[in-house]
Amino acid sequence: MRNFAIAAGALLAASSASAQFTQCGGIEYNGATTCSAGLTCAYINDYWWNCIPTSMTTLLPLPPTGITAIPTGNPPSVSLPDAPSQTPRPPATGVTSMPSGPTGTTNYLVSFGDSYSQTGFDPDGTLANDQNPLGNPEFPGWTTSGGRNWIGYLLSAFNSSVLWNYNFADGGATTSAELIEPYEPTVQSFVDQVQLFRQGVSAHPYEAPWSSANTLFAVWMGVNDVGNGWYRDDWDGLVPQIMDVYFDQLDLMYDVGGRNFALLNVPPINRSPMMQEQGAASADSEADAITQYNAALSAAAAAWQSEHPGTNVVMVDTQRPFNTAMDDPSAYGAENASCYDEDGETCLWWNDYHPAMAIHRLVAGAVAEAYGGPFFTAE
Repeated sequence: MRNFAIAAGALLAASSASAQFTQCGGIEYNGATTCSAGLTCAYINDYWWNCIPTSMTTLLPLPPTGITAIPTGNPPSVSLPDAPSQTPRPPATGVTSMPSGPTGTTNYLVSFGDSYSQTGFDPDGTLANDQNPLGNPEFPGWTTSGGRNWIGYLLSAFNSSVLWNYNFADGGATTSAELIEPYEPTVQSFVDQVQLFRQGVSAHPYEAPWSSANTLFAVWMGVNDVGNGWYRDDWDGLVPQIMDVYFDQLDLMYDVGGRNFALLNVPPINRSPMMQEQGAASADSEADAITQYNAALSAAAAAWQSEHPGTNVVMVDTQRPFNTAMDDPSAYGAENASCYDEDGETCLWWNDYHPAMAIHRLVAGAVAEAYGGPFFTAE
């Protein structure tokens, strides 16, 4: 099991110098400006200087002319350029100009998950912008709902301001491919997704100027961990190992400035058409595994938050929105709780394992209700 006390002690011991990939300067920044051994406080943009390995500093742009020291506090009196002197990434095919930066109040959603969350985002493509809050592909993305999934609804129906999304979810993902193999070896596990995040967006590039205060990290993992693991003889021992890896990833998000977290638990996939076709015994056994996983997730989340200063960790119960729809399918335009149709509207299910748009909207509503401001407004 994770030793949360040890993890917290390590954080406190390092508090006098910033850790790798954490902020060390910038306009409106008032924290530490020194970095741990082997790291250099390097310019990323006017509002963000970052502790990076000294060997990487030659890969980054120089500060704009007139900036001779690490800035902190209020904006300096010198006139700064509108954008840092770095070359922006090229636009995706079909985009003839770079998207503009955020205007007005912009919040950010960084998300991880599986096919219930995927939108087909390519972190090397165009990032979120005023024309497309997903960045790429075209909204609502490549989903398994027939249209918008819960992320799409958060961006367009429950957002309290402009909300930009960086969605690393990949269909078939498990928390760790070493613990529970996905259906294909090319699937990006939660571990892999966080690494992709750390290779780009985590560094607060000019196109993604997120901060600790205006960014929510949302994780919806576990569907495939339970789905691919509930029948294994070692399931009881796997659950705590999964939790260890899961919260190791939150440690990495915390290290680069993540402070707001929404953790979605496993929905009643035992009631999916696929599991219902396998019979009551299998469905009931999977339900027990879901209960076990969700209890472990809630306990680990509470422990993790208590050992990580300044975090706000909210558990989102996805059981309720799924059951709300399945207990009264006609209220959501479906003839029963087990039909599925890829139009995403006729039935509650898009296929025999993936919910359609009505359930996704309810899940988005549950996230908005559980987390609330400053990111969302409930209907």
